[in-house]
Amino acid sequence: MNPYVLTLMISIALSFFGVVLFALYNDHSWLLAALACVVLIAFAPWHRMR
Repeated sequence: MNPYVLTLMISIALSFFGVVLFALYNDHSWLLAALACVVLIAFAPWHRMR
């Protein structure tokens, strides 16, 4: 795998978890709800919903 792509994927994953931790520690329930929606949409099996 291309090292630049790998670095980009790792940085996106770490920043996502950083935003989740920020929302947990600072009591931003709306941000947690928005991130949960993003995760559900991203990992939903869209090809099986027909």
